[in-house]
Amino acid sequence: PLGQVLEDLFDKYDKRYYAKRLDLELEPEQKEGLMNSLKQTPPDNMDGLAVREAIDIDGMKFILEEGSWLLARPSGTEPVIRIYLEADSAEKLQRLEVFAKSLIDS
Repeated sequence: PLGQVLEDLFDKYDKRYYAKRLDLELEPEQKEGLMNSLKQTPPDNMDGLAVREAIDIDGMKFILEEGSWLLARPSGTEPVIRIYLEADSAEKLQRLEVFAKSLIDS
């Protein structure tokens, strides 16, 4: 089975990745405001994880020092910002998720 092949690769290379997608529902003006804020004043850390690079292509992608990343991308058809997360541990993924959810509270 394909799942076993994937597990074997993880074991062979001793590397695992964790990914998640969040859909943050916002009013259109909130969505635009959040994206503008991320572009104009990008965060320098996300829940204590240092941001190495901010890329303004197809949304805002933040690459962290240790390799994790977060992409915030506004939907063109719904009042939603989609947040894509990837990390090399479940704990880091959880920290990124907490940070992402805090964006709509600020």
